[in-house]
Amino acid sequence: MRAILFAMVLIGQQKAPPAAPAHIEGTVLDGITGKPVAATFVTLLHEADGRNAVTDSLGHFAFDTTFGTVRIVTSKDGYASVRPEGHKLPTTGGVLLTVAAGQRLKDVTLRIFPSGGIAGRVFDARSKAVQYAHAQLWTYTYDESGERTFQQVAGAKGGDTNDHGEFRLTGIDPGEYYIKIEAPLLTERIPGEPFVAVYLPGTPDPIRAAPVTIKSGPDMHLEDITLTSVRGGTIRAHLINQTGTKIDNTLDKYLYWGLKGTPGTTARAPLLVMGGPEHAEIPVPLGTYDVALGWTKKGLLVGVGKASVNVGVLGVDVDITVTKGTKFVGHAVLEQTTGQPKPIAGVRCDLSVEGIAPFSATSIADGSMALDNILPRLYRIDCPLLPPDTYLSQIRQGDRDAIKDGLPVEGSETSVTITLSGSVGIAQGKVTDAKGQTVAGALVALVPDAPLRDARQLYRVETTDQLGGFMFRAVAPGSYHVFAWGELPGAEYKNADFMKKYEDKGTAVKVDKGGKVTADTKLLDPAN
Repeated sequence: MRAILFAMVLIGQQKAPPAAPAHIEGTVLDGITGKPVAATFVTLLHEADGRNAVTDSLGHFAFDTTFGTVRIVTSKDGYASVRPEGHKLPTTGGVLLTVAAGQRLKDVTLRIFPSGGIAGRVFDARSKAVQYAHAQLWTYTYDESGERTFQQVAGAKGGDTNDHGEFRLTGIDPGEYYIKIEAPLLTERIPGEPFVAVYLPGTPDPIRAAPVTIKSGPDMHLEDITLTSVRGGTIRAHLINQTGTKIDNTLDKYLYWGLKGTPGTTARAPLLVMGGPEHAEIPVPLGTYDVALGWTKKGLLVGVGKASVNVGVLGVDVDITVTKGTKFVGHAVLEQTTGQPKPIAGVRCDLSVEGIAPFSATSIADGSMALDNILPRLYRIDCPLLPPDTYLSQIRQGDRDAIKDGLPVEGSETSVTITLSGSVGIAQGKVTDAKGQTVAGALVALVPDAPLRDARQLYRVETTDQLGGFMFRAVAPGSYHVFAWGELPGAEYKNADFMKKYEDKGTAVKVDKGGKVTADTKLLDPAN
């Protein structure tokens, strides 16, 4: 009898067999000719799992994968990455596919389009070729606060002018862009007449810039561009080292300057140019500038000092005391049902400001994270990587709501508390069009109802899979509306003015702790 009971216990303790892997296979085709594209790198992403395949001579690829929703992206010289069918906006998000355990999903077709390019020539006002100017792509989009912003587009190759003023920019994802010609750094046409950047068709004002549609295929040849030069002066700065670090040839100069109210320019320069390691000379148009100067080592800030200067035709001399940057300290905690919050690891937070690459830090076992020598600025703080089944509740700097009001980094140290919650639910559904057909590749936004519309950490966005399905995990309990569009530029769904015309067109949904709710919704047209 005991042996029988023991055997029954062992049987009860046996684990269920692992789920059978899913299988995905398909073909990569040229979006214009319809012909197979060989030697294309196809990457499958599923949570922490990443797998790669290369298409054969027939454009064929295949994967075995765990079940669930996976993301497929492609990479091939001369082609843009795959985007959902019918999408016009450049994207690196690929397409989503959902597969069940043991399912064999065949005949997947991925259409990729040849990239485009532009070519042109840059001259000064006297028709002399300008060397070392740089062509850039810019576009209007919406940032994570829902504000419409003008941002540089990364990814294209080349752009520098040669000694004939010629440039070529390749590898451009087809779409609509604005072309900016950045002036050669720290140069003047003649002494006292610095160059300024221009946008096509030849204006220094981005508001007056004209868009250009870049198509797949051969380079678009632009008309000759005149780089403007204006009356100006020179900021002559003397850097006073109070960082405690010896200034030697392992360092570079850090330079930032900008007219008040503008994003400004950030650059790094060799230590010995502009009069030596403790001097900087910056030719600029006339005006009042914010300046931040210092030194970096292997891309990391050693120290920085700030000043505000008024630049006239004779220039301006200024002493800038350079001290160590500010230390950022964060403490990530997880709310508990009872008792004090507990430290939590694996929370990555990003500090970003226009003109500078974001700073990132991840919490360790005691919940702490730190960054040394951060440039004093007002930063936007986001935490895009969280442990599973949690959401970001708040980030506090004392009494300040750092998510809503920004994070001022100043003084010797800035500290914040990052609070997560595990009281989550799930919202899922399908997107259909006016004919009742499901829509693949649609952008779906989960938008909190008033009075929490400004709580941008509660928003969620997903793309529908090949069946028109979507799922929002780790949703904070509360009332929301679900909206779906074919595509949008950035986080336009967070823009209050844009959303006014859709308030009565979304699908209402209430998410409870530990619950799962279905909220099917209709595709909206952003043109209406």
